[in-house]
Amino acid sequence: MLILVLTSCLTSLLMCCIECHTIRDTNRLLREKLADYNKNTRPTFDQSKPTVVNYRLEIIYIQEFDEVKQKFSFNGLPRLSWIDEEMKWNPAEYGGLDSLLTASGPFWKPDLSLANSVGGIEPIAADEQKIRFLSNGYVSYKPGNLFSSACDADKESHGTPSSMSFFPIIFLAYLNNVVFVIPAECGERISYSITVLLAIAVYLTIVGDNLPKTSFPMAYFSYYLLALLITSICITLATIFNLRIYHYTTSDPVTGMLGKDHILFNLQEDET
Repeated sequence: MLILVLTSCLTSLLMCCIECHTIRDTNRLLREKLADYNKNTRPTFDQSKPTVVNYRLEIIYIQEFDEVKQKFSFNGLPRLSWIDEEMKWNPAEYGGLDSLLTASGPFWKPDLSLANSVGGIEPIAADEQKIRFLSNGYVSYKPGNLFSSACDADKESHGTPSSMSFFPIIFLAYLNNVVFVIPAECGERISYSITVLLAIAVYLTIVGDNLPKTSFPMAYFSYYLLALLITSICITLATIFNLRIYHYTTSDPVTGMLGKDHILFNLQEDET
């Protein structure tokens, strides 16, 4: 019984040894296949037919999304596959070798490049990256890398800031109108309106630093801040003009357009 068990084990071991490929089989396969291989020619015998390449991009993780610089960086793994008719072989002739993993440099690969790359257009694939061949000619290629692309951040509908930064600008808008509540005798109207105007200008600068410089269309919030700034300027000018009229006396000379209007008004009174 023991003899039969040992005989069966030895037979299985010999069969495994016979079917297992060695490094010499791998080197011989590469040497024979690369003898007449041209990586600049599509690996399709009938050159009138296209070489079908299956492509799929798998995003491993997003490293950075900068809305101001409009930069999107992610670690991606492109998955490509096609049939290389030059890389077909009979596994029985190479010790049962049915799969080959080697450097992709000597073999044909599709021309892949990131068109909107931040650092310029560069090929995605690299010669030192690995490529896998199966005995039926199937090729699997996964040139993973860190990609940085330029993207246009559309802030038209997503440009509204959080409530913590939106409330102050609403309060500033209300403070603009409070200037007319201040008594004209105290002499603080002009300084108050200019202070609010400067506060809105500073806030507009802070918000502008956190928005894309070339976003098109522009964010709705940017339009709101611009309208608020123009309104504050108009209120400041109206305050100055109002105080000028309030402190006007009959002894002050009237010049310019106001002088012409004053003369016309007096002529109308004389006629009546």
